[in-house]
Amino acid sequence: MGLAELVARSRFDDLSDRAIECAKTFLLDTLGCGIAGTSAPHVPELVDAVGQWGERADATVWGDGRKLPAPQAAIANGYQIHALEWDCVHEPAVVHPMATLIPALLAYAERRSEAGQPVDGEALILGIALGVEIAATIGAASKSVMRFFRPATCGGFGVVAGLGAMERLDVGTMMNAFGIQYGQTSGTMQAHVEGSMLLGLQVGFNGRAGLASIDLARAGVTGPRDVLTGMYGYYKLFETEHDIPTWWAQLGRQWQVTRLSHKPFPSGRLTHATVDAVQRARDELGFAAEDVV
Repeated sequence: MGLAELVARSRFDDLSDRAIECAKTFLLDTLGCGIAGTSAPHVPELVDAVGQWGERADATVWGDGRKLPAPQAAIANGYQIHALEWDCVHEPAVVHPMATLIPALLAYAERRSEAGQPVDGEALILGIALGVEIAATIGAASKSVMRFFRPATCGGFGVVAGLGAMERLDVGTMMNAFGIQYGQTSGTMQAHVEGSMLLGLQVGFNGRAGLASIDLARAGVTGPRDVLTGMYGYYKLFETEHDIPTWWAQLGRQWQVTRLSHKPFPSGRLTHATVDAVQRARDELGFAAEDVV
């Protein structure tokens, strides 16, 4: 099954009870991470900067209260979610799908509400489930070492899927939207190596791109179709190796939103075992930080 077909045919009633429960749980988890992220470096300056890029008051910057154009709110809130490295993760994919997805979906929903066309809860939950499904599946199917920042690159495709599900777009429109998104896909691992703010911003950039992709596709703009396995497709340029048959067979069956993991500590996942071990040793031996040389 193709990604566009899955998005176009899926309905809320197709979701398992567990998928619905997890979508709600990780929505709250993600909002919590976003509020915590208001304390990240240079957040006020970031909001000031993106606030200059348009005058519409579509969507709220969390913890700040200002309303910005939906794409700009998606950037700011996406950064806040991922800035502390506390947001949930899909471990087989090495993707943080909610960091890109939730700011874009909620900004879009706020924009629709301002226009007198509110999004209902079932549509939002369906959008979350489909967004995670597509972002996680694309990421998990990769077999190559991460060269580009997968939470951003895969996350953008998840945004397109989530918004398309909320709007019940047809297959053709979805294919164009995925193609337009591919033309905007970005995210370098150099920001990760250097510990730059750009790491979290890349999540926001691809969320903003997802909003643009849906708007443009609905306006009739076309995009390339073979964006994953084409001559210059995602798995040729961004990832290089893949196992599409294994992961595509799971589409819409297990629901990848049920495989998300909470992060108990605000740090990279690979550090968590060490943090836990130090905490256990401290509790057992009774030492404090100043006792460690």
